[in-house]
Amino acid sequence: DALHCRTMGVFDPNMMHISHKSIRSEELSNIDINIEVEVLDYGNPNISLESVILNWKYSAEDGPFGELPLVHQSNNIFTGIFPTLNANSEIEYFISATNIFGNSAFHPNAGYHIFQTPNSILGDLNGDGILNVLDIVIMINMILSSEYNSIADINEDGYVNILDVVIMANILIDGLP
Repeated sequence: DALHCRTMGVFDPNMMHISHKSIRSEELSNIDINIEVEVLDYGNPNISLESVILNWKYSAEDGPFGELPLVHQSNNIFTGIFPTLNANSEIEYFISATNIFGNSAFHPNAGYHIFQTPNSILGDLNGDGILNVLDIVIMINMILSSEYNSIADINEDGYVNILDVVIMANILIDGLP
């Protein structure tokens, strides 16, 4: 439903429109990456949407996009938080919305947005730029709650466990004068 189509008399009264400010790498400072989307279904303004989904993947992967349903907050606003992402990685993503009649819209209309996750030090779980005992405490809490964070996976074996704590403790001990 571009402006030139409206002026030429070609209008889609059932158009869906997604508004989203793309994620900027330089604006990222923490591990949680929030996303906010506004979806307008002009043909069905009083009917809930079937789905609003964040589709994402690492640029280095050839596989399919992962899907994360966004949660309706108020009016036409949907939000979500990216799953824990690897540091220093390029992410491709797009948003899709579908109404109950099967009509869909995408943002961007073609292709995807790209951003770079923040640089971080492996093991620096509180993001203060140094490795210390606080990072070990956070790592132990992650193990106890069965959480995974690639920054805590010191030996990069795909698991955060006691072995990562031992390696981290050795790194700290080796750094002492």
